Amino acid sequence: MKVVYSIRPLILAAIFCFTGVLCAQVEENADITTEVVEDTFQENFFEALKQKGIGNYDKALHYLTQCKSLNAGEPAVDFEMGRIYLLNRDYMAAEDHLLRAVKAAPSNVWYLNETVHLYLEQNALDKAVAITEEYQDQGWEQQLIMAGLYLKKGDEDKALAIVERVNNNHGPLAEAAAHRMKLSIMEKTEPEEEVQQEAETSATRGEGEEGNTPDHFRRELKTLADQKRYDRVLLKSTDAVSNFPAQPEFYYYRALGLLHTGDPEQAVAVAEEGLAYLLENKELELRFFQIMKEAYTELGNEDKIKEIDSKIEQLHN
Repeated sequence: MKVVYSIRPLILAAIFCFTGVLCAQVEENADITTEVVEDTFQENFFEALKQKGIGNYDKALHYLTQCKSLNAGEPAVDFEMGRIYLLNRDYMAAEDHLLRAVKAAPSNVWYLNETVHLYLEQNALDKAVAITEEYQDQGWEQQLIMAGLYLKKGDEDKALAIVERVNNNHGPLAEAAAHRMKLSIMEKTEPEEEVQQEAETSATRGEGEEGNTPDHFRRELKTLADQKRYDRVLLKSTDAVSNFPAQPEFYYYRALGLLHTGDPEQAVAVAEEGLAYLLENKELELRFFQIMKEAYTELGNEDKIKEIDSKIEQLHN
């Protein structure tokens, strides 16, 4: 019996050591599995954006479905699926996915804006107004979308009240957007000469000509970027992307504006979306990667910086 008792502590120690090694191996395997899943997710997601950009919607949905199986709760996946279903005029499926995206990321104005677009395409103005009212506290951009819808309904007083509130409570970027919205409201409610006078005043403040062609946007965005007026770059590029969503250069300027107005994480996301539309343009591709490198530098992500450096080196070779 004495022998048994003297051996027992050794047996217990061996068990504890084995358990510790086993747990360490399980944790290491879990980390490796997570990394593989993330890499696979990103590969599928970017391939989906690429296929969507060239009009292969069925293939894009296939890759996004693969993303869903890897991370069912990622709102960007639902957003992209919703956009594709909307392009295919499958409104029920589009609504399902877009609402999931908005609910998962309520502060993302792009998700809300696309949902509003879905409802307007179906002439469901009341539903569009209702969802902007639900999410109006998420930011001034959401409030201006709501103001535009009230204007569309013919409720100029309510629209103007929202615009004035945004104009008084937020920074210069919000003020510029609110001022443009106010001009739209005035065009419906005030005599032509007063609108013209206000527009001329706006021009002296640097608002300039609006324009609605790709070439006009490119010229104005380059000028604003050269002048380092990044708040205006962000505002103008947002308009450009909204009007011409397949033009990668406009995504570059939007990413540039986001980077220099304090949102490096969103700058990366917009740059990645722009890259999905890019075809055989090394110069612009390099500019996208430079934006991403600067953003990752601000975010302190050394691994991503190395990854971007590698891609830049490949382009130079």
